[in-house]
Amino acid sequence: MLSLPFSIPFTGFSDLDFISVLSSVLLYLEGKTEASDDYECQKKMTGVCSGCGNCKNTLHNIQEQTYFYLDTMSGRSSLRCHFDGTPTEMQTWLNENDGCGNTETIDFLFGFIGYDYRTVTDAAAFADEIQRSIEKNRPVIARASGSHGRFRVIIGIDGDTLMEPDYNGAQNLSRQGITYKELRELYIIGDTVPRRYTEYDGLMRIQKIMEYNESAGLWDEYQQKMGWYGGMEGIPPEERSFRMKRTADTMWHTFNCHNFAEVFRYRSSDALKKPAYDEIQSIINPAYGYTHDLAWSLIGWNDAIDWIHPHIGIIIGYAEAIQLILWRIQQNDRDVLSAVKRTLEKLKKTELIKRKESFCVY
Repeated sequence: MLSLPFSIPFTGFSDLDFISVLSSVLLYLEGKTEASDDYECQKKMTGVCSGCGNCKNTLHNIQEQTYFYLDTMSGRSSLRCHFDGTPTEMQTWLNENDGCGNTETIDFLFGFIGYDYRTVTDAAAFADEIQRSIEKNRPVIARASGSHGRFRVIIGIDGDTLMEPDYNGAQNLSRQGITYKELRELYIIGDTVPRRYTEYDGLMRIQKIMEYNESAGLWDEYQQKMGWYGGMEGIPPEERSFRMKRTADTMWHTFNCHNFAEVFRYRSSDALKKPAYDEIQSIINPAYGYTHDLAWSLIGWNDAIDWIHPHIGIIIGYAEAIQLILWRIQQNDRDVLSAVKRTLEKLKKTELIKRKESFCVY
């Protein structure tokens, strides 16, 4: 038996997509395997978080902040959805529905954190490649088939059995324990190398996605469907309920704005502490805090609104209020996009893009 002492937690904000597993593996590679859980916590004692920040140095929080950072810089937390649920061009580009595991995004992320890597697709070589990596004290990231996690972390071997960590915290994990037959690709992690991509490149990805969201009119689709005039007027109650449910479901996806806001709210790396990022922090923090609250309101309204209410004025009021909330969410995205563009211009002028600092969120 050959195994690694891997005890890094996994974020509860994602299932086992590539960004999630890379965030945990990165902490192991960087030696961030221990952190203090001995701290005073009002939430533990009373069930209510006081915002004291005492938990910031826990391993769980360090992993979560790393995940938020990579998720945001990859562009995933800028994605928005079509009303009918069909993947947008940008969702397809990032391969969001398959764990953000497209070749381009994986290469960006390894280049962003400053690690060399190889992709192995020859099944006959899997066993030897895994053993050599484990012997070098390096976990292996694997793409797996099946619905029990699109990406997995291999931390050891015991005969023909692949050993995995406890994926504590991760969403939608139906079972643990993959086999060699389920492996599709291995990502063998090499040595640290100079970063090929920086925060500037991450902001460029964010800009590309947000400009698409605007040009494709994604939020316009929701406003047209949910407003009264030309939308909810003249359709049966069950169709109104369906549209409200679809909007609420989209709000769960829109919570990715929380990941985005956390990165700039706390300026999670030395790079973001530079003066060029002062303005973007002042815009993103309130804009996406507001979007987060508005999303919750629409989720709550999905459970509360009676679309067969006998007073038509109340029905009209619901529809128009929802349309206004969606408009405000759209404006928040526009404000953030404008701040991203202005920050990119500042980075160009000060040539901060040429400073290839090592990647560090913790």
